[in-house]
Amino acid sequence: MQTKEEILQSLKTIEDPELKRDIVSLGMLKEVKVEGEKVSITLNFPGGSSPVSDSIQKQIQSKLAALGIRKLEIQMASVSAQRPASAVVDLESLIKSTP
Repeated sequence: MQTKEEILQSLKTIEDPELKRDIVSLGMLKEVKVEGEKVSITLNFPGGSSPVSDSIQKQIQSKLAALGIRKLEIQMASVSAQRPASAVVDLESLIKSTP
Protein backbone atom coordinates (compact mmCIF):
# COMPACT_ATOMS: atom_id res chain seq x y z
CA MET A 1 0.00 0.00 0.00
CA GLN A 2 1.31 3.43 -0.97
CA THR A 3 1.29 6.41 1.39
CA LYS A 4 -0.11 9.85 0.58
CA GLU A 5 3.45 11.16 0.56
CA GLU A 6 4.58 8.63 -2.07
CA ILE A 7 1.55 9.40 -4.21
CA LEU A 8 2.14 13.13 -3.88
CA GLN A 9 5.79 12.76 -4.90
CA SER A 10 4.71 10.87 -8.01
CA LEU A 11 2.05 13.46 -8.87
CA LYS A 12 4.62 16.27 -8.58
CA THR A 13 6.20 14.91 -11.75
CA ILE A 14 3.05 15.64 -13.80
CA GLU A 15 3.21 19.01 -15.50
CA ASP A 16 0.38 21.10 -16.87
CA PRO A 17 1.33 21.35 -20.57
CA GLU A 18 0.09 24.93 -20.87
CA LEU A 19 1.41 26.39 -17.61
CA LYS A 20 4.66 24.35 -17.49
CA ARG A 21 4.36 23.74 -13.73
CA ASP A 22 3.51 20.61 -11.80
CA ILE A 23 -0.10 19.98 -10.84
CA VAL A 24 0.68 19.94 -7.11
CA SER A 25 2.27 23.39 -6.98
CA LEU A 26 -0.53 24.74 -9.19
CA GLY A 27 -3.12 23.64 -6.62
CA MET A 28 -4.92 21.32 -9.02
CA LEU A 29 -5.10 18.56 -6.41
CA LYS A 30 -8.01 19.18 -4.12
CA GLU A 31 -7.84 15.89 -2.28
CA VAL A 32 -5.99 12.58 -2.16
CA LYS A 33 -7.44 9.73 -0.11
CA VAL A 34 -5.85 6.36 0.48
CA GLU A 35 -8.35 3.79 1.74
CA GLY A 36 -6.70 0.38 1.82
CA GLU A 37 -5.85 -0.48 -1.78
CA LYS A 38 -8.07 2.27 -3.23
CA VAL A 39 -6.82 5.77 -4.02
CA SER A 40 -9.27 8.61 -4.66
CA ILE A 41 -8.12 11.89 -6.17
CA THR A 42 -10.14 15.06 -6.69
CA LEU A 43 -8.76 17.54 -9.20
CA ASN A 44 -9.59 21.22 -9.55
CA PHE A 45 -9.78 22.50 -13.11
CA PRO A 46 -11.04 25.90 -14.22
CA GLY A 47 -13.99 25.23 -16.51
CA GLY A 48 -14.08 21.46 -15.92
CA SER A 49 -13.08 18.82 -18.45
CA SER A 50 -10.83 19.76 -21.38
CA PRO A 51 -8.16 18.11 -23.53
CA VAL A 52 -5.57 19.25 -20.98
CA SER A 53 -7.49 17.78 -18.05
CA ASP A 54 -7.97 14.52 -19.97
CA SER A 55 -4.23 14.36 -20.62
CA ILE A 56 -3.43 15.00 -16.96
CA GLN A 57 -5.89 12.30 -15.85
CA LYS A 58 -4.18 9.78 -18.15
CA GLN A 59 -0.78 10.75 -16.73
CA ILE A 60 -2.09 10.30 -13.18
CA GLN A 61 -3.40 6.84 -14.07
CA SER A 62 -0.05 5.89 -15.59
CA LYS A 63 2.07 7.23 -12.71
CA LEU A 64 -0.03 5.57 -10.03
CA ALA A 65 -0.22 2.27 -11.90
CA ALA A 66 3.59 2.35 -11.93
CA LEU A 67 3.44 2.61 -8.12
CA GLY A 68 1.33 -0.55 -8.04
CA ILE A 69 -2.00 1.15 -7.43
CA ARG A 70 -4.77 -0.81 -9.16
CA LYS A 71 -7.90 0.82 -7.74
CA LEU A 72 -8.00 4.49 -8.65
CA GLU A 73 -10.88 6.94 -8.68
CA ILE A 74 -10.38 10.40 -10.20
CA GLN A 75 -13.03 13.07 -9.74
CA MET A 76 -13.14 16.46 -11.42
CA ALA A 77 -14.16 19.59 -9.55
CA SER A 78 -14.78 22.67 -11.64
CA VAL A 79 -13.22 25.80 -10.17
CA SER A 80 -14.47 29.24 -11.05
CA ALA A 81 -11.76 31.39 -12.60
CA GLN A 82 -12.79 34.12 -10.16
CA ARG A 83 -12.22 31.98 -7.07
CA PRO A 84 -9.17 33.16 -5.13
CA ALA A 85 -6.13 30.86 -5.15
CA SER A 86 -6.30 30.61 -1.35
CA ALA A 87 -9.54 28.64 -1.70
CA VAL A 88 -7.60 25.74 -3.23
CA VAL A 89 -6.31 23.25 -0.67
CA ASP A 90 -2.53 23.13 -0.29
CA LEU A 91 -2.14 19.35 -0.28
CA GLU A 92 1.48 19.39 0.87
CA SER A 93 0.57 21.27 4.04
CA LEU A 94 -2.43 19.03 4.60
CA ILE A 95 -0.31 15.87 4.37
CA LYS A 96 2.38 17.25 6.68
CA SER A 97 -0.21 18.08 9.31
CA THR A 98 -1.91 14.66 9.13
CA PRO A 99 -0.61 12.20 11.73
